[in-house]
Amino acid sequence: MWRKTHRYLTLFLAIPLFCWIISGVLLNLIPSDLLSNRALYQPSTSAKLSTIPNIDLTAITAQLKNQGIGSINKLEILNRLDRFMIKASTKNSTHYYWIKPFQKVSLNTHQILELAQQSYKGKVNLSTPELLPAHLTRFQSDLNDKHAQYLIRTNDIEQTQIIIDAHSARVVTHLNRRSGVKDILMQLHFLDIDIDDDLQFNHWVIRITALLALLFAISGLQLLFPKIKKMVRHYT
Repeated sequence: MWRKTHRYLTLFLAIPLFCWIISGVLLNLIPSDLLSNRALYQPSTSAKLSTIPNIDLTAITAQLKNQGIGSINKLEILNRLDRFMIKASTKNSTHYYWIKPFQKVSLNTHQILELAQQSYKGKVNLSTPELLPAHLTRFQSDLNDKHAQYLIRTNDIEQTQIIIDAHSARVVTHLNRRSGVKDILMQLHFLDIDIDDDLQFNHWVIRITALLALLFAISGLQLLFPKIKKMVRHYT
């Protein structure tokens, strides 16, 4: 019984072990530039403050308190889409407001596409923004404070896709066919079949693999004990 169990477990464990080794070797040997998601990415120059605007932070703080966002821990001035905005961080969430006129940030389709174009090297045709489904939390920085995020597709040779956070007017990331290959290799290495919630260590495939590895060790010991007893008797 134990011998047959040990053989079957060897077969089952060979699959995840093979995936882990092959993906690890490829990730180590392939140059990172070949799997980069930044092939056609450029940081937006408007996001960097060249001059500090003349802003009455006391008045801004009062306006924020009137919005009922709670106690403010930190205030930052940002520049997005050539407009100044305030990032107000509280204990549980982060809020973004345009300064002039003072209003909560909520991007329209035109602004989303403009932000995507600013992050792209050169000109390209951009698709209509697609709202990412709520279960796709891979690109959310805080699961307790999820924001509306949009996907914009391009028609370039790299099959670039751009993720925009409409709440913070931020380019979250670029994706392309190179980064898609890296995602597959990382999935194989982590044994994570579904990465909609980002790569995870503690998922059902890992748990089953760990259980099989434990049974493999137990069955191996069961097969080894009789040999150890025989060897001890031989030398005593």
